[in-house]
Amino acid sequence: MAHYQLCAVSTCYTRVLPKGAGSALEKGTPLIAQLRLMPEVTKHFDEAGLRTLVDPAGYLGTSREMVDRMLARG
Repeated sequence: MAHYQLCAVSTCYTRVLPKGAGSALEKGTPLIAQLRLMPEVTKHFDEAGLRTLVDPAGYLGTSREMVDRMLARG
């Protein structure tokens, strides 16, 4: 994976995915549907890349922290 792709993945996990998750929760839509609407995501990831981003196998290790952050948002 190229350096810019690794940076894009890192930014996605720390900034963009939480934003997309919040929007998906508010609208009652799947996360991947929200990500498809976000130009900051689609300029870096094709459909296969999006599916990788939302694959729970890639982030279950931080699920507790993610839940805590979402609950703290109110």
